[in-house]
Amino acid sequence: MSSQSLEKPGRWRLAFGATLLILGITSLIVSSLYFDVDAWLNRLQQHRHAWQTEVRQHPYLSSLIFFIIYVLFAGLALPGAMVLTLAGGAVFGWLWGVMLVSFASTTGATLAMLLSRTLLRDWVQRRYAHRLPRLQAELERAGGWYLLSLRLNPAVPFFLINVAFGLTQMSVRRFWWISQLGMLPATLIYVWAGGELDRVLETGQLLQPRLIAALFAVSLLPLLLRWLTKRWQAPTSPQS
Repeated sequence: MSSQSLEKPGRWRLAFGATLLILGITSLIVSSLYFDVDAWLNRLQQHRHAWQTEVRQHPYLSSLIFFIIYVLFAGLALPGAMVLTLAGGAVFGWLWGVMLVSFASTTGATLAMLLSRTLLRDWVQRRYAHRLPRLQAELERAGGWYLLSLRLNPAVPFFLINVAFGLTQMSVRRFWWISQLGMLPATLIYVWAGGELDRVLETGQLLQPRLIAALFAVSLLPLLLRWLTKRWQAPTSPQS
């Protein structure tokens, strides 16, 4: 097999990844323009000080309630997880907000994966049968790197990753720590944005240039990781 034939699939995957990246960033911008983002940002701002008071008075109970709500939203793929992430930064602060969101999102993802592996296995197999061969092939080829690249890519639906990996042989423990690592960069960014809520309301823009640049950098990580992995795994040419 020639080297050119080996390069073509790699170029195709690179082009496909770049297309997903562009679509993901575009969808974020379009959704921020189409939906009434200012309305729920203002509601969050109106209640933030009252919620912060509750957190100071009942820190453990408030954290537990937020954690459970976030797990339900993440596990059931309910709309509004991004709002909850912003609320975590606005109410709990950056450090504790990151801790709560990171572990709650990973818990929800893992529960969804286990649900797909047990109770919903037959339905998921019928629904996503056309995706399974490629998923298995990518797992055999790249292993945990494939899951990590999916988690780092904002264009790939969160819930789809969870249910699809429920049909694989990946252990729960491995799925957990790779998912938590892969979702952490976006969590850091959105919780930070929640802490900047006053500035967001002043400008009237959720997706400020710094936030867009940060999301763009995160979405480039899978391509960088793929390139580094290929460099490390590339066999050295024999000396003549």
